[in-house]
Amino acid sequence: MKLQNLIREDTKRRVISFALKYLIVFLLLSLVLPILSVLIGDHPDIEEVVSATTFIFSLLLPITAVHFLVEDQGTKIYNYFFKSSQGRIFYLVSLIATTLILGVIATLLFGSVCIGYGMVFQVNGEISEILPVAISYLLIPTFYLAVALFLFLYFGLEGVTLTMINLLLLFIFPIVTSLVAPQLGLVILFRTPFYLLSFIAVDGITWSDFSISLVLTVLLYILCFFKIKRNDF
Repeated sequence: MKLQNLIREDTKRRVISFALKYLIVFLLLSLVLPILSVLIGDHPDIEEVVSATTFIFSLLLPITAVHFLVEDQGTKIYNYFFKSSQGRIFYLVSLIATTLILGVIATLLFGSVCIGYGMVFQVNGEISEILPVAISYLLIPTFYLAVALFLFLYFGLEGVTLTMINLLLLFIFPIVTSLVAPQLGLVILFRTPFYLLSFIAVDGITWSDFSISLVLTVLLYILCFFKIKRNDF
């Protein structure tokens, strides 16, 4: 089987057999509170629906993206890709493609919910509120995958260790930043993707913040590309 075909099948396996199911399930879970509010006679505005959906997806997307890298380690397909320099590059491309597809699917699900809720209850959402959230769904999984790849390739972290460090970065770093950064004068930490793309800050992200996150994500992938191409695993 050609590597291109293998990548296509591998990406399809990840997205369809695993991630899509979880995205849909957690999307429905995120709507439990708004639906309960409707049942008791209160109609939440579109901002509350956006907030509920964003909270779920901004946690789920990075966890899912790194899960694929951890799940593959030690498997036949992983060993097959890592036999050659070209195979390792194709594997990197496959993971990136998967995370981007996840972001697109999450955006479509998110947009469908906002449009459907708005049509049913005759409420309108501002595009200025919805568009940044949708774009963050593309950046969140790709950034955390880049971090996981960097930790794996440069520090040799694998399996449970890699998963736990990723979770700590996702949960602990934004909380610690909020508590400590102002007191220590380290306000620059608020400009890092670990804070900007967290479940705490995603609602207030700006276009300049997106630029910083995008640049750092691309730089991490360049470092990973250099390492995965030249090293013999």
